[in-house]
Amino acid sequence: MKRLAIIEPKLSAYEIKLNLDEKVDFLSLGRWIIQRHKGHKASSDDQLLAWALYQSRLNTPPKRVLELGAGKGTISLILSALWPKTIFIGIEAFRESYELSLKNRLLNHLEDRFFPLFGDFRDTRTVNLALSYLEQTESLDSDPNFLNKESSSQAGFELICGAPPFMPIGSGVMPQDPQRASGRFEIKGGVEAYLQAINKLLAPNPTSRAFLLMDGQNHQRSRKAIAQVPSLKLIGHCKVLSRPNQAPTYEIFELARSASTSSQVSKYKRYSTEVLHPLPPTLPPALCQREKTGEQWTDTYQLLREQLGLQVPNLPWIFIPARLNSTRLKHKALASIHGQTLIRRVLHNLSQLTYQLPLVLVSDSFSILEQAQYIDHSELHTQLITQTCDSGSQRILRAYENLRQQIKSDWIINVQGDEPFLPLESVEALIEALPHFARQGIYIATLASPLATDPVYLEQQLNTLSTVKVCLADFGLNRSIKPQHPSCSSWQKALFFTRQATGTHQHIGVYAFHRDAFHLLDKKRGSLAQSEDLEQLTWLESGADIGVVCLKHRHLPGIDTAQDLERAQKYYQESLTESPRPIP
Repeated sequence: MKRLAIIEPKLSAYEIKLNLDEKVDFLSLGRWIIQRHKGHKASSDDQLLAWALYQSRLNTPPKRVLELGAGKGTISLILSALWPKTIFIGIEAFRESYELSLKNRLLNHLEDRFFPLFGDFRDTRTVNLALSYLEQTESLDSDPNFLNKESSSQAGFELICGAPPFMPIGSGVMPQDPQRASGRFEIKGGVEAYLQAINKLLAPNPTSRAFLLMDGQNHQRSRKAIAQVPSLKLIGHCKVLSRPNQAPTYEIFELARSASTSSQVSKYKRYSTEVLHPLPPTLPPALCQREKTGEQWTDTYQLLREQLGLQVPNLPWIFIPARLNSTRLKHKALASIHGQTLIRRVLHNLSQLTYQLPLVLVSDSFSILEQAQYIDHSELHTQLITQTCDSGSQRILRAYENLRQQIKSDWIINVQGDEPFLPLESVEALIEALPHFARQGIYIATLASPLATDPVYLEQQLNTLSTVKVCLADFGLNRSIKPQHPSCSSWQKALFFTRQATGTHQHIGVYAFHRDAFHLLDKKRGSLAQSEDLEQLTWLESGADIGVVCLKHRHLPGIDTAQDLERAQKYYQESLTESPRPIP
């Protein structure tokens, strides 16, 4: 059984070739990372440093971020998914790590936003190159040839971060692997070298910040080194504890420009050389990662992981509502499709999902619930809901309330009990989109497929009232995260649903609901929803946004009428004897 409800990106042999000791791992929502099996791995220190930067700019994302000792680019990768307009520049002195950062740049399609530099930041030439990249990326939108230009700017970066190695050479046994050795031993300098680079590269701006993550046992050396750089001021200090009452594992130092700027950075004309008044620190004095027993994260650290998208979401449950006396076709859930009931066909299809999601059959009839006994599935529940419900969505809400204690996911998925031919790839594409929709404050999602391309069939579709059409709009947001699933063409937002002859996409009877949207399922239908007989219009009338996962291929419609049932029976018969005809 697969654990992740996130599709791993496929590597192009023409763009990215992995060495034998390299692999692709999940990093955060929207980001994957290539790293070596036995090399230096992305770890909690990267996450903590990314969190420190993110906390400092929750409301105003920076334009440019510099990562010193960038390694594989882990911090830039995480933050690039949260700050879609920010440019990231990383300096790395070890070729193995630098080459991995180039691969990660390609893998995550960040060619225009993440710029790894190979060099030693103790070298003036590398510092000047970083400053050159800073100025040139500012004209990226207007000048695509910016990388070919020279620059002598004394600009500075708004945010700088680094995690200096903490072991002097000779203080321990150095790993034979050069990448792992560079992460622990001060082969290219320690905290003092990092501070000198920060002093040269941090912008003389009251909001500029530098964050250094250090080993928790070396705080005296770190403070002494900071004190020896007069133009930098320590304004914040966070101790990171593995468990309560233990010694700090790490310490994060938050630095800003001191009251008077140095002569070097004051050459940058954009910033004033007058006395600076730095903003207050952005980090708490302490952060504890695990509870006392060590078996689970603290609430604070769990929130940190969720903010950064590091927490793989729990898999959603699928609810299948099926009413005995359905409006347009009585007893359709028990109608036969080549020797098996419609609802059994639907359940069997969903039981083949790669992720083996828990299934819940919800009905007002024992005769429908009995069909679940014929399905071989590791986790199949049944819920008898006899109270009057205005819709299938309201019926699954009642079932959810009965199962609330067992469901840990924030999302549930509603697959109508009349979708026997629903492609499982479409459900997977919907699952992939859910955490990204939630980040945009969208808590209802659904599926849509293109209308027919054949003019005759298109006219038939448009004029069939049982075929629900959806009108789409773009998010209007500059999102760095794009769909990875091969069945998905884009993520959109619903403007309107209708049975009338309009729209570009056919609506598919599949919904995903976040906990924050459950209250909408109990709302009485408004006048618009009543006129079209579509409950989703009630949610739009209430001010909710509905995300739409637009699929690349057409779908067979669900079964609403006797004609739909006849077509489904014929299609299934064809699929057994020959290749079914393509959907026009």
